[in-house]
Amino acid sequence: MGMKPCRGQAPDASYAACREAADAALREGRFAAAEAAYREALAAAPQSVAACLGLGEALCGLGRLQEAGAAYACAARLDPASAAALRGLGLTASGLGRHDQAVALFGRAVRLHPEDAQAHFLLAEALRALGRHRQAAACYGQALRLAPGHAAAMLHYGLALVADGRAREAVIWYERALQDNPGDVLLRNDLGHALRQTGRSEAAREQFALALAQRPDFVPARVNYAVACRDLGENAAAEAACDEALAQAPDYPPALFTLGALRQDLRRHEEAIALFDRVLAHAPDNVPARWNKALSLLALGRLAEGFALYETGLGHKDLRGVPPDPSRRLTGRPRAGERLLLWAEQGFGDAIQCIRYAALCKACGAETVVACPPALHRLFLHCPGVDAVCEDPAAAQYDRYVALMSLPHCFGTTLDDIPADIPYLFVSEEARAAWASRLPRDGRPRVGFVWAGSPRGDMPETRLADRRRSLPLARLLPLFSRDDVACVSLQMGEAAGQIRELGLEGRLADPMGGVRDFMDTAAIVAGLDLVISVDTAVVHLAGALGRPVWVLSRFDACWRWLCNRETNPWYPGARVFGQPASGDWDAVVARVAAELARFARERQ
Repeated sequence: MGMKPCRGQAPDASYAACREAADAALREGRFAAAEAAYREALAAAPQSVAACLGLGEALCGLGRLQEAGAAYACAARLDPASAAALRGLGLTASGLGRHDQAVALFGRAVRLHPEDAQAHFLLAEALRALGRHRQAAACYGQALRLAPGHAAAMLHYGLALVADGRAREAVIWYERALQDNPGDVLLRNDLGHALRQTGRSEAAREQFALALAQRPDFVPARVNYAVACRDLGENAAAEAACDEALAQAPDYPPALFTLGALRQDLRRHEEAIALFDRVLAHAPDNVPARWNKALSLLALGRLAEGFALYETGLGHKDLRGVPPDPSRRLTGRPRAGERLLLWAEQGFGDAIQCIRYAALCKACGAETVVACPPALHRLFLHCPGVDAVCEDPAAAQYDRYVALMSLPHCFGTTLDDIPADIPYLFVSEEARAAWASRLPRDGRPRVGFVWAGSPRGDMPETRLADRRRSLPLARLLPLFSRDDVACVSLQMGEAAGQIRELGLEGRLADPMGGVRDFMDTAAIVAGLDLVISVDTAVVHLAGALGRPVWVLSRFDACWRWLCNRETNPWYPGARVFGQPASGDWDAVVARVAAELARFARERQ
């Protein structure tokens, strides 16, 4: 459709002809032609709000967001109550990454036009971009009350609920939405995602399969099906699904990433790195690919590269948390005279592993205060280099901060110079005395056991890793049949109840009921001759105290166990007993049983 000429006419006629031509070009996606016609319309009628709005839309289509913002600003000056002008200004602000500004603009549009469903939707989008998921969900909900059929709001409302940790609510929402829209594969795909977040990977896989039955070429559902299969340990099916996705969409980043994760599960880290690099070639800032590549580099012992890339996780709550004040972040070594906040940003084990760096910070002349959970306070106050502890980083007085797990990067740690001045944690005499009488005192070597970690129900990857690292207490029964060692439970949480369920009270002493914090646990560990544990914080605690510890490690070992190498530079007193194949705990237990027999004989 050609553009009608609009020159040589009276101003009103010229404006009308240019507007008609511009509107037609805009509908057809001919943005350059639309821009030219809108500019002519404005030359004829400079006060036209509609022409300013159209020009803004055309410029957005051309990717010229700064100019588009100027056009929308002109419309807003001419009509300060224009919902379209405010929406346009908000959209250009969002496109330029100015999400705070977009929230203010969309908020004004909502206040002026509370019945404008699209303004509520756009406000929700800007809030979600800022990570304000609870507020975003409320705004999506309002958009849907005003416009029940708003497809994007239906999808994104559920996503905001999941991001806000309300996956169960999202499941209910998606199931209700699918009753009215049974053929909507996007809704079904997102229902599968929400189900996976709640730990229901089998139900999630079923939804992805239904989506593929409706639309076999829907590549995102194909990849999500692969992810659900991986969750369920069906790696061959997962790999086949990734291959199918890549056949449909070569170099599709989510398929490459999932295939890389499958290679990590098999400890084929070089192949995994190559796949993550293919993702990064298309999307250099892809956080999951950068993070997982870091984990593979660390597992291979390439610590300098790995820890540099590990910094990717900062700012992401599901990886390493959100820093207290990015402007005061330590990026090199500490300086003499500064007050340095050491922020325990991850789990207990991570904090115990890297608190050893407090002594190095102190050697640089810094004063150190550690922000960590109260369960670590008493223990860390007995660590060289720690001057003070607190719970809330926001309440601490400090010059700069550093995440504890960033310290290996700050100090340029390699395999050859890991700080291993063991022990670097110490038990107070008060705690040692309080727990000495609670341990077996019959002269036999005392051996402590931990068989299960602590699952994180709101984090699928962490939850699934915990499922692979933990085992039922019944699998360790061969270790408790001996009469030449005294067995002691170090297990916390629900898994401790398995002692009573199996009737092991007479063979497995359990002092953990009175434990208040890690200092108490450390006092128990200090009174043991050996600790045998799956990969939990107790492993790090025993290693940091200089006690012998045997690590029962899953096949796809955590990076710090260096692909289940038997000796470990982080803890010279540790021995790693890794699964020879995924899920094969029997082989591990048989080997540990033989070594435990030798251990007992040597101490007779």
